[in-house]
Amino acid sequence: MSRESYNTEQASLVLSTIKAYEGNFTIKDLEEELEQKVGPATIYRQIKKLCDEGKVKKQLIEGNNYYCYVGDCSEKNHFNLLCKDCGRITHVDCECLKSFCEQIKREHNFEIDNNKLIITGYCDECQEK
Repeated sequence: MSRESYNTEQASLVLSTIKAYEGNFTIKDLEEELEQKVGPATIYRQIKKLCDEGKVKKQLIEGNNYYCYVGDCSEKNHFNLLCKDCGRITHVDCECLKSFCEQIKREHNFEIDNNKLIITGYCDECQEK
């Protein structure tokens, strides 16, 4: 197996692992999940590449870097929900944000950067506690 083929297989493994997460993850989560299958340098390279491509979003929350796979979401209609209890981030790609952003722009002459938009509250699991 050539080195190039091996790296491609590792990149595919990193991507499939990221896609399996329902919400946010950390580099440490990936390292633990991919232990002995993919090296840390490859994980960091792939995360950077996916962030550069816009397929993974990085959020700094309370001093920690969290990542979320967003795939091919609409850049104009996405935001994140952050649970204040468990810290889970849920990516939302929804038309409801479009009308909200338009209203804010129209009434307050303020354009929202929804690449950084995080709405805090409590996820369904934490509400049940």
